[in-house]
Amino acid sequence: MKILFLGTGAADWPKKEEKDMKAGERRFSSMLIDGKILLDAAPQSFAFAKRLGTDLSEITDCFITHTHSDHYDKQALLAFAKECGGLRLHLHRLAVERLGLSDAEKALFDIRPMGIFDDARAGSYTVTACSANHLVENSPEQPLHFIFEGEEGKRYLLGGDGGLFTARTWEYMRTLQFDGILFDATVGDSDDDFRLGTHNSIPMLRLATAAMRRGKMLREGATLIATHLAMTLHAPTEETERLFSALGITVAYDGMEIEL
Repeated sequence: MKILFLGTGAADWPKKEEKDMKAGERRFSSMLIDGKILLDAAPQSFAFAKRLGTDLSEITDCFITHTHSDHYDKQALLAFAKECGGLRLHLHRLAVERLGLSDAEKALFDIRPMGIFDDARAGSYTVTACSANHLVENSPEQPLHFIFEGEEGKRYLLGGDGGLFTARTWEYMRTLQFDGILFDATVGDSDDDFRLGTHNSIPMLRLATAAMRRGKMLREGATLIATHLAMTLHAPTEETERLFSALGITVAYDGMEIEL
């Protein structure tokens, strides 16, 4: 699996036009997998992908984790769909109405609602929807993480937003082994942040990664990545990278490409 990060920031980063972005700043979280699968159509993701010179014509599928405005932007989604001539769109079944698409706009999509532990096919992957420990206010939808399993048996959890796992997701994960995991890392090195129900801190990830290793949930050489970092909650970059490195976690940045 090859991931291109089109954004790695949480919602407190300023929403800027692409021309105004500066080195080291983060866009809202989004990623492109193998050049064919989009995970979250965030407000800045299309413009940044075009700036990078990315060929978007090969995208076939988009998975939406939830409809918070830093993860789902209708105009960005339409721009991606027009660029590639249409998309299969996967999201929680109770989030479909929140897309806000007109009948004409819906013609660009093959909308495929998902429930918890439902599977979908995208590229060479079977993708399983799992509940994320997160909340969309005034919406009945269940935010999602996605487990991607390739034909060669490699398995990846892409969990870009949400606190430590729900009981159902954790018990399911414990039966599996992973070659790569993306963690929400909204909060910095804090033991007492009030966001612990919906976002991860570094101490929380210390506990999670230790439990995963003890439970043999990580295959040898598994890649662990932190994304969705808040602007206001982390130490300067070098210190943040040092803290995550001690846990065996790589900190993602906008434009980073990595092979898992």
